[in-house]
Amino acid sequence: MAKLTSLQLGMVETWAFLRQKRLCRADGRGSRSGMENTSWFNSERGKLYVTTQEDYVNAWDSFKLRWSSTCRRLHAHPTGLHAEGGGASRPAKLIEGGGKTETQSILVTGGAGFIGTNLVNELQKRGHRVCVADVYHAERQDAIRADVRNYRQVEKLFDGREFDDVYHLAAEYGRRNGEDYYENLWGTNVVGTKHILRMQEKKRFRLIFFSSAEVYGDYPGAMNEDVMEKRPISETYQMNDYAISKWAGELMCMNSAAAFGTEIVRVRPVNCYGPHEHYTPYRGFIPKFIYHALFDKPYEVYKGHRRIIDYVADSCVTFANIIDNFVPGEVYNVGGRPEWERDIKEYSDLVLDAVGKDDSLVDYQEAEPFTTKVKRMDFSKAIRDLKHDPKVAPDEGIKRTVDWMRSFYRVGE
Repeated sequence: MAKLTSLQLGMVETWAFLRQKRLCRADGRGSRSGMENTSWFNSERGKLYVTTQEDYVNAWDSFKLRWSSTCRRLHAHPTGLHAEGGGASRPAKLIEGGGKTETQSILVTGGAGFIGTNLVNELQKRGHRVCVADVYHAERQDAIRADVRNYRQVEKLFDGREFDDVYHLAAEYGRRNGEDYYENLWGTNVVGTKHILRMQEKKRFRLIFFSSAEVYGDYPGAMNEDVMEKRPISETYQMNDYAISKWAGELMCMNSAAAFGTEIVRVRPVNCYGPHEHYTPYRGFIPKFIYHALFDKPYEVYKGHRRIIDYVADSCVTFANIIDNFVPGEVYNVGGRPEWERDIKEYSDLVLDAVGKDDSLVDYQEAEPFTTKVKRMDFSKAIRDLKHDPKVAPDEGIKRTVDWMRSFYRVGE
């Protein structure tokens, strides 16, 4: 086995000290950063051990992977390290509620889409420098056109630019869309995600990967984050290509973290809705119901399905909190309050009431095949770690969304 020089040993020990608090949670549990399986990191006690020559060599290998990221941060912000031991000092900006956040340079793929638009607005409100990447041209100065299926275009996003964090939202959405346009779905959701991961392995930014609660399939119990790893696949069988592609993306993230030490947080949104979600036949049920009701078009409601929905502004507050509470390897469910769970028909009734129509437009059908019947979600981890606190109840959120769609489609003008 090759021996390390005294300089290398000293650098490993110094780096281990600086990284310790960033690797360990405040409650003493080790973060899942792809390092807990090494002989020199004790995840249960949350401490670093480099004692034998083999441990030092293992530590040195990981050190080399991560040092480029540390150097980049120090070069961009040479005022020094935080007292907590990771990243460089940056000016803090007060945000609503009295908190403060460090200014970051952030890339949002899919940033001109529904959730992306709302997330970019939230991040910019906090003072972050945000760059938007989207498959379409966007009417904003901070936007760059890039199709993540094309690695050359992904590379161009990083030409002359350095990002601390990347929110990867670029994706093809939905079961029916995934069946009708499966080439686009697999190309974007899987190959595109692989391109982002390859770039992360080179550039060492932190990544927030957007998965979906669809990965749980028709799991009959409470859908907490550990279900996907601890329950048999027969209980979490994904019921459509969209769900499968999102789970494939998560597996690729976990593999990258294990093989290359990349730092990734995964999120599983649950039925997000609200302003900036334009209607297409492949959208979620809330914008579908609203659009059809506004234009007196008939629509179907499938009975026997229950859902929790989450107003997009609430979700994006939580998503934006991730970079200030970043724990590599973690995964979070993000959605509305459990007490807001309703039958799909009840959501349809709220829409009709907000639009001012009756249910003569509605064609009621039995349960929809190949679609999860009930999603009972556990959001306790996001509440604990990310201060997740949904405030806009479904009746109010649907009214706000109706108002936005009326304005966008100029209904009544």
